[in-house]
Amino acid sequence: MTKIKLLRDLSPMLAILLGTACATLPAPSDPAKDSKAPPPVQTGADEAVETATAPARAERPAPPRPNIKLSEDLLFRLLLAELAGQRGRADVAVRHYLALARETRD
Repeated sequence: MTKIKLLRDLSPMLAILLGTACATLPAPSDPAKDSKAPPPVQTGADEAVETATAPARAERPAPPRPNIKLSEDLLFRLLLAELAGQRGRADVAVRHYLALARETRD
C-alpha cells in the first residue's frame, strides 16, 4: 500500500521531469568550431569597408512603427508562428508571420 501511495505522490514530479526532458533539443554542432583551424585574420581592407559604411547606417532614421494595439488575436497568432518555427514547421510559421506583417504593415 505504501508503494502505491509513494508512486501517486511522485507522479506529478515524474511528469514534469519527463515533460521538460522532451521539450529541449540538443544544439547542432558547428563543424567550423570543431575543427582546429585558426581564426580568420582581419586585414586593413575589412576596417576600411566598415568605416566607409558605418556613417551611412548611423544617419539613416528608423522607419516609423505602426500604431497598432496588441490584441489577443495578434498575440495568439504571433505565438502560434513562433512555436511553429521552434517545432520545425517553417511553412506554418512563415505563413502566419507574413500574414501578420501584411495586416499590421510592420
